[in-house]
Amino acid sequence: MSSNQGAPADGSGSGDGRRDQVRDMQGLLRLSIQHGTAEPADPGAPMDDERRQFLAAAMHHASSAITDTLRTALAALAETDTERQLAALRVLRDHVDQVDVANDFEKMGGLAAVQPLLASADGEIRAEAAGVLGDMVQNNPQCQRAALAAGLLPQLLKVVQADPEPVPRVTALQAVSGLLRHYPPAQAVFCAQDGCTALVSAMQSGQPRLQTKAAFLLGTVCSESGELRRRALDVGLIEQVCGLLAAPHQSWHEHLLAALTVLAADGGRAAAECRRPELRLAQLLTVREQELKGLDEALEVLEHCRTLRQLCFSAEDEGER
Repeated sequence: MSSNQGAPADGSGSGDGRRDQVRDMQGLLRLSIQHGTAEPADPGAPMDDERRQFLAAAMHHASSAITDTLRTALAALAETDTERQLAALRVLRDHVDQVDVANDFEKMGGLAAVQPLLASADGEIRAEAAGVLGDMVQNNPQCQRAALAAGLLPQLLKVVQADPEPVPRVTALQAVSGLLRHYPPAQAVFCAQDGCTALVSAMQSGQPRLQTKAAFLLGTVCSESGELRRRALDVGLIEQVCGLLAAPHQSWHEHLLAALTVLAADGGRAAAECRRPELRLAQLLTVREQELKGLDEALEVLEHCRTLRQLCFSAEDEGER
């Protein structure tokens, strides 16, 4: 028997090494394989007592280790030492992307501890804090509800729109995305807070990562929310998107065209807005199709151009013919 197998089950000795390995179910599986010699001859055979006891102990140690880690990080966040705060945030990012761990951390008061750090004077801390919050709310209804109730969305939008450094803006936008996706209450608050203006600000930033994420998020939330599509029309978003598309083509423009396609698919007012002569959208689509024709990497862009032409200008084309 190996020395690992003979380690105490209470986590002493080499058991601490096991606790470091067992961070999630994949780690538990790896440790289980290390503990046993091989897969059972019959995969359908019941688990033997030794393996069952080992897995139960490993799961207990894993849960205990993660809880201890969260508590230690939470204590460090309350300190004034920025290096310790930053280290704690980075540790948290290794864990709170798991839904159960994020929920446990939220119940410990983690959301309330991290949220104020969005206003830190240190850009790295602002970026990591936004990253932790984004990890917590991603595909996590419990944390989405808690974050929305805590007023997180307006604070994140402020970082997206006004932070003086690029990285916090990117991670804050990722957190906004996680909060909005598949969560209508957050989408309603986004509309009320004029979130479209924050996205336009990001798309005008000249920072490719931020522009790409903002354009992609615009298309995503517009596809999910009719209220947001109506709000986009109210704030003149189609005109602003057309203005951005008038610049020389960049890869992130694909997402702008996708968002414009989602808006135009509603027909009526949206399609009429796209047809406004001063926006010169029809001419822009023609230019893009000519520039990108035959390029494999531009297939999605060309498809969006064709779809927009069909949605907005097919009747005019018929009339010209």
